[in-house]
Amino acid sequence: MATNFVCLITGANRGLGKGLSLSQLPLGEGSRLIVKKIDAASNESIHEAIGSITSSEDIQKLDLVISNAGVGEITGPLAETSLDLLKEYVQVNAYAPLELFKSTLPLLQKASKPKFLVITSVGGSFQLMNTTLPTAAYGAFKALANYFVKWLSHEHKDVVVWAMHPGFVGTDMGNSAVEGFAKLGIDLGSLKPVSVEEATKNIAGLVSTATQEKIHGKFLGPDGAELPW
Repeated sequence: MATNFVCLITGANRGLGKGLSLSQLPLGEGSRLIVKKIDAASNESIHEAIGSITSSEDIQKLDLVISNAGVGEITGPLAETSLDLLKEYVQVNAYAPLELFKSTLPLLQKASKPKFLVITSVGGSFQLMNTTLPTAAYGAFKALANYFVKWLSHEHKDVVVWAMHPGFVGTDMGNSAVEGFAKLGIDLGSLKPVSVEEATKNIAGLVSTATQEKIHGKFLGPDGAELPW
């Protein structure tokens, strides 16, 4: 396995993660898909899963890691949001990507050109904050994930680390948000979800050309343009 390109994608059971997995699979002759259960709500689960791919699958390095698992739904005013919900959001949307980086770093450092991408959201941008949307909990912890990405990029120059907003994608979560906004009378205007296929193509294109010089430590949009933190 050491000479093959090895890619790890979390949240690959549906939506964007599944689309990314299927787009990466045909890239190499003899490619194979290894499925491992990872519960992003559990740091122990993350570390156990990474340990199992080295012990049972004989994987000795990782060329690319895409942290895609996330959780989000429409929430009410922040002052009325339960602490239990906030704890769930911060674990899955912020702590899990950090723990994934910690766990995969030794394997990434064995690759010649390692890359670590966190799929995040423009909802976590302070400069582009939209307080008219009931998404405070989601945005807050995507902002924390962005912070972790920026910090890690300074500490680890040996791995290309960046964050990416994939756009408003028609996944289960994205479509649920559209329905929820409509019920609340929130008009999104011309903003429509893009297909999973289109979002996947955008991400795969950026990943294939990612270098330290071009995108390390940056927050990028679906078109590759840099977004404000």
